[in-house]
Amino acid sequence: RKEAEEEEEERKEQSRTTGENSEAFNSVNATRAMKGLSVSTDNSIGLPTNVTKGIHVYYNEELAHYEGLPDGAEWKVMNKQFGIPLGAVPKRTVKGYEERVPAVLEMLKNYLVKNGGLDIVGIFRLAPDKDDCNWAKQQINEGEFEAVDDVNIVANLIKVFFRELPVSLLEQFRDEDICKIAEMEVGSGVLEAVEGVCRENKAVLSLIYWLFDLMSAVVQNESVNKMSAKNMAIVMSPNLFSINSENPMVALTMSQKVADFCTVLLKSRLKVVWSYECKNK
Repeated sequence: RKEAEEEEEERKEQSRTTGENSEAFNSVNATRAMKGLSVSTDNSIGLPTNVTKGIHVYYNEELAHYEGLPDGAEWKVMNKQFGIPLGAVPKRTVKGYEERVPAVLEMLKNYLVKNGGLDIVGIFRLAPDKDDCNWAKQQINEGEFEAVDDVNIVANLIKVFFRELPVSLLEQFRDEDICKIAEMEVGSGVLEAVEGVCRENKAVLSLIYWLFDLMSAVVQNESVNKMSAKNMAIVMSPNLFSINSENPMVALTMSQKVADFCTVLLKSRLKVVWSYECKNK
């Protein structure tokens, strides 16, 4: 008896659903008739019509640009990488760092290494052609970068990226933090001090370590490229810290302290993480 009742209830439900579908079908036909359109006699559900295919956009982490964007300048701005807040830059996971780092930087680093940049004498120190550098930067900002003739352009663009950040990478370091760390002995204590300043901003700490590990890779080949830890610190430091003093002597002194800070941090990273003792003290 119970089974019979369940079958009867199921039959009623099907009948009710069929009735509702018929009412909806009749309503649609009535509306079409009022508009002078053809009326269907088949109330079965068919395939959808007038379907518009949407766009499929995704971010290519390896090439550091969006793919599948529609044509037009208004879409190209999505690929802008330089001169925007760090939080707005697309990022990717890189092994060895707690937080994700900007994909464009990892792309530039990989290009630099793959194309022998670590073997070039004066890499990061030599200035490439200005127009060629601006062209490559524009290509990246429009998601169209493929290659350059001079790998020094790529090294320079890494510096440009940090220089054009609206908030400098070392902004959260107070002047006294910079000066104190600059005077510390090379070793793990330096890394602990830096981590202490960045304890509330792991994203910045990861990016600092990413950059100084790239600098470390250059220095470990100093016998070939002639870029010592001090040389690397001197060419990179002006791009990492904003000096606001209008007094030229104060600004000069602070610039030297930032260079000393970068030198100590770089040597500490080399010693503690990479077990490398710098050849040039």
